[in-house]
Amino acid sequence: MLFRTLYQYLSAPLSIKASKISRFIFLVVASLSLFWFVYFCFAAIHIPYPIEYREGASQVMTQILLTGGNPFSLEHHPLSMNNYGIGYNLVVFPFAKPFGNTLIVHRSVSVFFLFASLFLIASVVWKLKQDLLVSIISCIFITIGLAGRGGLGAFPSALGAFLFLSAILIPSLYSFRFSSLVCSAVLAIMAYYTKPYFVIAFGIVAIYTFTFVSKRKGFFYCLFFLFTFGLLFLGVRYVLKLYFIDTFISNLSNTKQSLDHLYDQLLELGIEFSPAILVGLVLLLFNLPSFSLSKFHKNILSWAGILRADTPLLNIHINYFAFAFIFCFSAFVLVLCPHK
Repeated sequence: MLFRTLYQYLSAPLSIKASKISRFIFLVVASLSLFWFVYFCFAAIHIPYPIEYREGASQVMTQILLTGGNPFSLEHHPLSMNNYGIGYNLVVFPFAKPFGNTLIVHRSVSVFFLFASLFLIASVVWKLKQDLLVSIISCIFITIGLAGRGGLGAFPSALGAFLFLSAILIPSLYSFRFSSLVCSAVLAIMAYYTKPYFVIAFGIVAIYTFTFVSKRKGFFYCLFFLFTFGLLFLGVRYVLKLYFIDTFISNLSNTKQSLDHLYDQLLELGIEFSPAILVGLVLLLFNLPSFSLSKFHKNILSWAGILRADTPLLNIHINYFAFAFIFCFSAFVLVLCPHK
């Protein structure tokens, strides 16, 4: 099916011959990038030594689980103390049991979720654009970015990123249906227990749904999330005594902020992602002529709209992905980025 779609795509008539050639070149380069990425992933899996200090911490927690111990008990502290949570190790556990508590097993799980993110992003872009080339380039670019920023090792980054992306993108894929919101809430909770700050997905979906989709759906989403999160919180607090001390209190106590560190991180990321930033600015400029205040509804906030539960809080259309980007970037700058 994929090869037939690819053949139809490449053989489809185009109005300009140069456009067809350029798109073919882009496709070839993107495919080579994907093949190199696959090779790099499998090469990284088999590196016989830790590629980052956190890899050993993951193996320690997994080993305690394999022996039937509780990694968040006084018995195993401070050796098993982990700021991230237990989600990644629970996913690794059924594979480490038969194949061993090795770096290869841990990294293989991470690579699997990198490719899961790749296919998720490709599906979303395909639904938006119906363009195979754009889908391929987008998913490769973003997934390589995830891998380069710490997603290849034996730690929860790749799994957390997949859960985070899924919690945000699934409601959009399924038009914010109630079932997709339930799925998103569960994924956001799973993301929290994998890497705590990925729970920001809940804030993105909750605020956007309530404000721009439907107050009823937004309220339902918040209520379902808080109820499920509360029940699970009580269970975790009872079974894993030190869990929230390790993953919440310890992170909360890390209050040292530095504007110099904020500047250094923004500069580093700005340079690394400058091609994407440049392309984004160009696309923004091209779309400015189509922007008009007359397209907005006259009554952005009306009493009739407020009283109706099935209407959004604001009678205005805001692009979901732009909203998610602004939300995440604001959280990054104001909360995460200044912390060393």
